[in-house]
Amino acid sequence: MLTQRIKVLVCEPGKIPYVKTIKNDWKDMSQIVGGFIEFVRVYPGATVSIVCNDMGMIGGMPLNRQIFFMYPSGKLRYYVSIYGPFFIVGTDGPDTISLTHEQIEKFSDDFKKETVIL
Repeated sequence: MLTQRIKVLVCEPGKIPYVKTIKNDWKDMSQIVGGFIEFVRVYPGATVSIVCNDMGMIGGMPLNRQIFFMYPSGKLRYYVSIYGPFFIVGTDGPDTISLTHEQIEKFSDDFKKETVIL
């Protein structure tokens, strides 16, 4: 059974991340990102995902963050540019769940900057 309300970390362009409790449904998620949602796994096997607007760049939303995903060796795997507001949510298989206190602390610190290295 899905949790009715979950804690997420919202990242808006030009602002520091903040925690928000939302309904665990597509409507609330869509309202935060301003349109249709897309899930981006932070890294394979991660227990968190980034939820963003799948048409953010095409829709003319402002650049929010550039995220560089690195191999443990320090070599670049790939990077993404996210336009418009997004949030970070916990995942348990296909289900969305609240972020843990530790995840909130880690990602609040990581996403304070416009360029993020994960």
